[in-house]
Amino acid sequence: MDKPKRTLNKQEGELFQRAVAFTISVADKYKDDRAYEAALVGLYVGLKAYTDNEHTFNLETYLHWFVKTSIEYELGYKNKDTKIWGEKKESAGEK
Repeated sequence: MDKPKRTLNKQEGELFQRAVAFTISVADKYKDDRAYEAALVGLYVGLKAYTDNEHTFNLETYLHWFVKTSIEYELGYKNKDTKIWGEKKESAGEK
């Protein structure tokens, strides 16, 4: 049996566009090409966490930590947030 296609309504499409534009704008601030791939990882993880937990607050506010911390971890920054991110990656089976 074929799986039904997933379609986006206009509101969902606009939300996705905003999330991608926001992610790129955060990565742009780091002036390092590695930031973009790391930002996409943060976007993916943040969106998954946002939908899994059914949050009701502003999506960009929620995603900011995931995107920023993923970039900073990839670029080798050492701070409280990157330590947490590293632990999350290890517990998810990534190195």
